[in-house]
Amino acid sequence: DVKNVLLLKDQSEKRRKEIADRVRIGRSRKGELLQADSQLATVEATLLNAEGLRKESLKKLAGLTGLSDSDIQMPQEINSNEGLQTLQDYLKMAEERPDLVIKKNKLEMAHLDVTSSKRNHFPTLDLTSNYYLKERTGSLKNSDWDVGVSLSVPLFEGGATEASVRESVAKKMEAQYSVNDQSRKIQSEVAVKYEAAQKFVDQLKTQSRALSLAKANYDETLKDFRLGLVTNLDTLSALNSYLDAKRTYDRLRLSSMLALELLNTSAGKRP
Repeated sequence: DVKNVLLLKDQSEKRRKEIADRVRIGRSRKGELLQADSQLATVEATLLNAEGLRKESLKKLAGLTGLSDSDIQMPQEINSNEGLQTLQDYLKMAEERPDLVIKKNKLEMAHLDVTSSKRNHFPTLDLTSNYYLKERTGSLKNSDWDVGVSLSVPLFEGGATEASVRESVAKKMEAQYSVNDQSRKIQSEVAVKYEAAQKFVDQLKTQSRALSLAKANYDETLKDFRLGLVTNLDTLSALNSYLDAKRTYDRLRLSSMLALELLNTSAGKRP
């Protein structure tokens, strides 16, 4: 915005100089010079306000990042080459969001717990073996190894096992509800952020055309003024309309970039 106001100041100074030259040779009225002086004074006040806001923003940024003002490098130009993809692309990306993946992993663990609890209903068969490094005594002294098989049938543990199964099933349902709830929230968040980004994209197209028309109108009005077809007030009005359109376009452009970053963050593309 400071750069745009500086551009307006530069154009206003040129207008003021041109009017002053015309007043000296009698081609313009002194009132037109006063109009140009008023325009320039207004622009200078606007520039002071814009520079003040810039310094305030730098202080806030320094406070957030821990950097000093001198460490913060302001870009000469801000561009974004990243376009807007389809909503389905962002929804697909959102399926890999870390918070959702964690909940899905917990659901998988709960499912394994249910399977493990159900297996406690089944008999268990254990195979054990031993190898003896020292000589044994008694009837087994000629054997340095043995193998044993044990079968365990949980005849009197069915109630405890069933209770454990029900508890595991309840935890699995809770985990499933948590996944579904988080998934819906993410989808809704992504859809809202996508609509906001799409809105700025559409507005940029319209504002770009408005900016081109405002610039063409100013150029034509300036030519007409030099031919004596319009007044200086008409020229200043066209200049202000052009710079207002440019400032609006740049603000929309930056808002569009911010909306895209917020969308990428919601979709999990940004950390």
